Amino acid sequence: MSALSAFGLRLLILFVMSYDVLADDILSQLFKTESELAEQGNAAAMYIVGTMYEEGTGVDQNEELAVSWFRKAAALGNREAEAKLLSVSMKRGAPPSKADINNKATMYERARANELELKLARERQAAEKARQEAEQLKAETTRARLLEEQHARERVEAERAKEASEKARRLMDKSTLLEEQQKREKAEADKAHAEAEKARLESENARLLGERLIQERGVPAPFPLSPNEPADPPADTTANSTEFKANPCDTPSARFMSTCR
Repeated sequence: MSALSAFGLRLLILFVMSYDVLADDILSQLFKTESELAEQGNAAAMYIVGTMYEEGTGVDQNEELAVSWFRKAAALGNREAEAKLLSVSMKRGAPPSKADINNKATMYERARANELELKLARERQAAEKARQEAEQLKAETTRARLLEEQHARERVEAERAKEASEKARRLMDKSTLLEEQQKREKAEADKAHAEAEKARLESENARLLGERLIQERGVPAPFPLSPNEPADPPADTTANSTEFKANPCDTPSARFMSTCR
């Protein structure tokens, strides 16, 4: 019961009247109960008793008693009672009493205190928000710095890889050139060896041909068969005078002589 307001009282009255219950008896009992609580120092009950006196609900209407109960409730810190006192004073158009002035001043002080507290709360909220934004900005800055350092390392590594690749390519090119040079030198050496072998074979064939001519016809060799072996003395040309007059390159064996080619 002590928690009911004036609005709650009106709802209760409408509820009671809608069910044809004896509203006066119920409201009278409510007034009696709230009056007992108010006498015991209950500020909420004091405000309800003052409201019932103001509106004549459950008791005869009496504005003076209503204001008296409102002042008692306001003195105990009931804000609804404080607001009601100001409303009654403005309705009457009379200068407020000292208690009303004190209550009004108290309300203003509370309002200023609440405003100051709200302002401080907003400032704290703004400071916390600024701190969070600063932390977030710091984290983003750190993240950006780390990313930049990572990119710088990646660029350095990429440059080193590029230099290593270029060095490997140059070494490969040099190796290829050396290999090609070695191939050319080997080919030239093989060619020189083949030519030397060919010359040796021709020399050997000429020597063998000379020996054969000497054996078959008695024709002296045109050159020594070996460095330490002197050429054979010329044979008697009287018997084979017709053969010495012939040209050796016209014989069938001339194809084996390098001098007849």
